[in-house]
Amino acid sequence: MYRCEISAEAPSFDTAEAEKEMKVFVLPSEGPTLTGGNQEYRIGDTVVVNCTSAKSKPAATLRWYINDELIFIQMDNKTFDI
Repeated sequence: MYRCEISAEAPSFDTAEAEKEMKVFVLPSEGPTLTGGNQEYRIGDTVVVNCTSAKSKPAATLRWYINDELIFIQMDNKTFDI
């Protein structure tokens, strides 16, 4: 919570104040890092890759795409089949 107070000089001395919640956004210091994986796979191959983002506030949202198609997975899933 942040507070701002504004005062006027004499002879008329009025003070106004207000409080407001302020959200602070911090972007990641660098782009996401993708580790693991190969250039090519065959049907049935297991793909193991990791995508990591630097710290940010609020936390970054990472999305997976396969052939330009968004893949919906739950955050607690570590593996999924296509």
